[in-house]
Amino acid sequence: KDTYLKAYEYDLQPINRSHEWTKSGIEPVLPPIEKTMPSKPKKNRRKAKNEPKKVKSGQLNRASLIMRCRKCGGEGHNKRSCIQPNTTGT
Repeated sequence: KDTYLKAYEYDLQPINRSHEWTKSGIEPVLPPIEKTMPSKPKKNRRKAKNEPKKVKSGQLNRASLIMRCRKCGGEGHNKRSCIQPNTTGT
């Protein structure tokens, strides 16, 4: 019990705010410079901006696909927006 009372016998007094502290004239301490640690090299190479992005397996890269119509075979539209008349064999 004596050790407990000795440890907590002093009161903590409040201090002034940081802008009220006296200036010591010493420059502030800066954080240490970060060093790049030795590690395993990066797995993937840096790709150029004009290279296509990697696509997950089972998916198609839409940038290289040309949209074709099923009715007329024309490029740039599909059968919903085709202007050819509907040719059904009935």
